[in-house]
Amino acid sequence: MNTTILRTLVFIATLGGQTCSVASYIEAIHFIFNYDFLNVVLGLPLYGRLFFHIGNLFMCIERAVAVLLVAKYEKYVSVPVTVIIVIVTSSVSVFCAVMLNWLTSLSHVFPQFFFAVFYSLSCFIIALFIRHHRTSSGRVTQMASLQKKYQDKENGRTVPIYTLISMNELVSCSAAIVTVVLFENGHMSGVGVMSPDLLSILEMVTAYRILFINVVTLYNCFIWRRYQNKELVNNHSRRDQYFQQLQDFWNSSGVHHRL
Repeated sequence: MNTTILRTLVFIATLGGQTCSVASYIEAIHFIFNYDFLNVVLGLPLYGRLFFHIGNLFMCIERAVAVLLVAKYEKYVSVPVTVIIVIVTSSVSVFCAVMLNWLTSLSHVFPQFFFAVFYSLSCFIIALFIRHHRTSSGRVTQMASLQKKYQDKENGRTVPIYTLISMNELVSCSAAIVTVVLFENGHMSGVGVMSPDLLSILEMVTAYRILFINVVTLYNCFIWRRYQNKELVNNHSRRDQYFQQLQDFWNSSGVHHRL
């Protein structure tokens, strides 16, 4: 089963998520070495956040395509397709970062609010569609092709991950928007004491989102590996039982004596 596209998008989203934490690293370096790196890497957190968002959104779209084209999905997996997806994901992320940076300079935080709501709702709606389609389409029969069976098995493994991550992204983006609103209101009303605390909460929300995705993915991999090992043991036990029954039937029927 080829999962090159999925692994590529996971790598892009993970790389973007880790880049979101660059601001914390910059502050730590500034505190320890008393050197200001902020002007050098000022745009990295923004670009990393957009890579993280676009990567997650494209992963949800990729899973939706895999669910809709269960039997034909593997035919579209190739190196040129993977390269095109990397280029498109990177280009869309950079374009969105540049546009958000420009629009934010014109109308402050409203474009970021709009993008956060659009991203989180899109991921959540796609995840609900995937789950509904798998539930309503029924199980893959034993007479289906081997490609369709393997792809359906992969879809069943990844659907819980994307559902949980999409729900968490919707809640986290809502919490981030509330945090920014509180920060703006506190700043406009002259309450400057709360600003560092609210910014720290905003960074904590971002760190929580990255940690949640890593934990859910690792937990799912652990559960799936355990299930595969258990299934392998059960299959081995069933094979031994089957051949033992054949041998008992052979011995009891006396066919080997007649031969």
